[in-house]
Order: sequence, then structure tokens, then C-alpha cells
Amino acid sequence: MYLKKLSKILVIIGLIFLITSFKTIYYKYNSDYVTTDTYCVKNIISNNMLIIDKINFKHVLYEVNNKYNNLKYGLEIIKNTDYPDKSNLLMIAGHSGNSNKALFNDLIDLRINDEIKLIYDNKTYIYKITDYYKIEKTGYIKLPVYSNKTIVLITCDQIDKSKQIVYIGKTL
Repeated sequence: MYLKKLSKILVIIGLIFLITSFKTIYYKYNSDYVTTDTYCVKNIISNNMLIIDKINFKHVLYEVNNKYNNLKYGLEIIKNTDYPDKSNLLMIAGHSGNSNKALFNDLIDLRINDEIKLIYDNKTYIYKITDYYKIEKTGYIKLPVYSNKTIVLITCDQIDKSKQIVYIGKTL
């Protein structure tokens, strides 16, 4: 009787462990791990990272044509922009809000001169925020042609759902 009860308890504990283990992903990055519970994708390794120390943000980025470069998996590098060795403009979109994919919720705390780090191809690019503003949420953004390396982060405005907030950063 005692063994049957113990056996049932162990099975339940095993099921709970199995179910909860799919909430965390481990990305290998220079021998430490970055975790997120936004989606379940196994064995994805990328050395490309977006890091914003002020808001304790660190997330993996993929090449533009990678299937995981998509908002449904986290962050998305917008087509026709690219990493600094290929383009002067890198635009990254991320969700804000209540979903578990809302990675850019804390961008609202960024201000002029705050730093954004991009690690790409084992090189660190440091950007300073030079501007931020709201635009209508149309799916389009009009930007000037930049002569130096520029990063643009874009996310939904949590107060006015018809708008998006754009953060512009320039390399130092």
C-alpha cells in the first residue's frame, strides 16, 4: 500500500517537472546561459546579443533570414536593415504588453545617453540613445538615411495602443 502511494506521488512529481521544464530556454553564450520563458525552442545557439544594462535586458538575436528572427519567438530584426558589418541601420522590433513575448516592456525607462550594447560576430558595438519618440502604429516607419552606425528599437506604447515608441541609438 505504501509503495503504491509513493509510486503515484513520484509519477505526479515527474509530470509536474516535465510540464514546467518547457518554460525555460537556455541559450549558450560565451559559456554562461541566458534564460527566458517566452517560448520553447531547444538547442538554439547564437553569439549575437542585445544587451541594455540599465533595464537588465539581455536577449539573443538571429540573422535576418533565420526563421527565429521573428516576433513570435522574441525579437525581430526588420528586413532591409542588418548587423553593423553589413549596414548602417539595424532596426529591432519587440513586443510590449502583458504577453510572455513582451520583451521590450522596460524600454519605457530608457532616456537620452543611455547605452545599448550589441554583440555581433564576437565584436561589441556600443550605442547611445540620441532620441526617442512616438509614432502612429501603421506598420511603417520613416527614417532618415544615417551616415554612421545606428540602432533603432521599436515597440508598442502601453498607454496609447495606437502608437509605437521608437528609440534611436548611435555608435560612440
